[in-house]
Amino acid sequence: MRHGFSGGLPRGFGGKLGDGSFLFPWMHIIDLAFLILIIFIAYMLFKTYKRQSSINSAIEILNIKFAKGEISEEEYVNKKNLIKSRKINGSIINVGA
Repeated sequence: MRHGFSGGLPRGFGGKLGDGSFLFPWMHIIDLAFLILIIFIAYMLFKTYKRQSSINSAIEILNIKFAKGEISEEEYVNKKNLIKSRKINGSIINVGA
């Protein structure tokens, strides 16, 4: 005895057809949209992690150069402020020698 289920879908779902075949194509579209959403979220998390890593690396390099005496205090402060302003704006960080 079946209890209101046909082909894995409850009876009553599926619009006019009643057997679930109306929902079949839409289920694939929803699955695809969900997969795209998951990939997008993963991409954004990776991008944020990579940007943060780049900023930390740039500040670390700057700290080392200042500690070794390769750059003056004025240059250190200017470059550090530049890195922080780029961090806020979301720009790519590129600290040269």
